Amino acid sequence: MRARRLLPLVFWSGVFLIGIGTFAYALPPKLPKFPELKFQPPKALRTKLSNGIVLYLLEDGELPLLQISATIRAGAQYDPPEKIGLGELLARTQRTGGTKKYDAETLNRKLESLGASIETGMDLESAGVSASALSKDSDLLLELFAQVLTEPSFDSKKLEIERAQALEEVRRRNDEPRAIASRELPRELYGKDHPYGWRKESQTLRSIRRKDLLRYHRRFFRPENTLLAVSGDFQASEMMKALEKLLGSWRGKGRSQPAAVLPVQPRAARRVILYEKPVTQSAIRMGHFGLKRHHPDHFSFEVLNDILGGNPFSSRLFANIRSRQGLAYYAASRFTEPSDWGTFFIALGTKNSTAARAIRAVLAELEKIRREPVSASELRLAKESLANSFVFNYSDSHQITTQQMQLEYYGFPEDYLNTYVPKIKAVTRRQVLEAAQKHLSPEELVLLVVTDPKQLDASLEEFGRVEGRQPD
Repeated sequence: MRARRLLPLVFWSGVFLIGIGTFAYALPPKLPKFPELKFQPPKALRTKLSNGIVLYLLEDGELPLLQISATIRAGAQYDPPEKIGLGELLARTQRTGGTKKYDAETLNRKLESLGASIETGMDLESAGVSASALSKDSDLLLELFAQVLTEPSFDSKKLEIERAQALEEVRRRNDEPRAIASRELPRELYGKDHPYGWRKESQTLRSIRRKDLLRYHRRFFRPENTLLAVSGDFQASEMMKALEKLLGSWRGKGRSQPAAVLPVQPRAARRVILYEKPVTQSAIRMGHFGLKRHHPDHFSFEVLNDILGGNPFSSRLFANIRSRQGLAYYAASRFTEPSDWGTFFIALGTKNSTAARAIRAVLAELEKIRREPVSASELRLAKESLANSFVFNYSDSHQITTQQMQLEYYGFPEDYLNTYVPKIKAVTRRQVLEAAQKHLSPEELVLLVVTDPKQLDASLEEFGRVEGRQPD
C-alpha cells in the first residue's frame, strides 16, 4: 500500500474546523506555492560479464555500504504440479542450508562477524538473492553472495526444518478469514490447476527431496538467466573486475530448458462463493480478470483505481463505504499485472450484520464510476498522489538500481522511470471513464465471502447463485 502525504492537510483542516466556533476570525496562514516536483533518477551503468550476466552498477559514496541484488528467471509458477512448494522450499533453504564451500553454521558465523546479511526469495515469476554489508567488507560479502547464488548445498537437515515450517503454515492456513479470502479468490478465477491459482499442500511438500532442489537450481539458476544490481561505496571498474573474478567462470550445467505456463482461460459470468465459518466479521473479495502487463490502458487504469479504492485516504470506497456509511473496517481496490491476464479486485472487511449492505454499496460505486466521469478535483488529487508517492518509492540508490534491473527483467521500456510521472499527469477524465467502461465488469465478478451466513443481513442469493465451499 502506498504511503500518502496528506496527513498535514487533514490535521490543519481539523484544527480549522474546531476553531470556527470561538475564533472564526483566526484563519490558518496561506500555504506557499511550491514548484512542481521533478523526478530525474540517476542512471545506473548497464554492462555484462563475460558469461552473459547482466549487470547494473550505481556508485554512491554517501554511506560506507555495499548492496547487491540478483533477479533470476525462475519462479514458483514453474513448480511441477505434483511438487507445488518446491520453489518456496528452495528459496528458504538456499541461504539457511549452506553452500558447497561453507556449511550452514560457518556461513552464519561469517555473516555475523561482518554484521552482514544475505537473503533469498521466490515469487511467482522470479527468484532473488540479495546481500548487504559495510563496503570495507565487500570482498568477503561478494564471495559469500556468489556462493549462495551459484553453489548452494541445500543441507538435508535444514530442508526438513523449512519443510516442517511450511507444513505448519498449511495446517494453520484457515485460521484467519482474510487469509482464506485472499488465497481462494485467485484459485476461483484461474482454477486450481493453473500456477496463478494453485497452492502448496501437505502431500506436495512431503514429496520434495533435496535432489529436486538441486535439479531446479541447475535448470533455472544460470548466468544467462541472471541480472545483478549493485549500489554503494565502490568504483565501477573495480566492482566489475571483482564480479568477473567471482562469477565469470559460472556456467549453466546441461541444456537450458525453457518453461511453459498454461494460458489463462478467462471466465465471464458472475459467481458467488460462500466459505462458511463461525466468525462475527465477514472477509469479502470481489474480483475479475483485468489487465496484462504492458497494457496500453495501464496509466488511465492506475488513476481510475486510485480514485475508486487504491488511495487509503481519499478513494471513494474509503470515503463512502468505510467513513461515511460505516459499513466496513477496510475497503480497498487493487489490480495485478502478471505476464498473462491479471486481476482487479476489491477487499472488504465488515460485520456480518452489514455484509450485504456493504456489497450493494460496492456494486453501486462500480456502476457509478462506469457511468459518470470522475470530478476534476478527484482526478487532480489522484494524479498528484500517484506522482508524489512514485518519487518517494525511490529514495536511495539501491532502490533505483534494483528498479532499473527489474524493468529490464519484466520487459519495460528503458525510460519508464523518467516517463511515469508525465504519463500519469497526462491522463484525462475521459480516459478514466473509458478505462472503467472497458475494464470494470460488475456482471463478471467472482464474489467470495468468508462468513457465518446465519448472521448476515440478507441472503447472498441476491447477488447470484451461491456455491458453497469448505476451507481446506
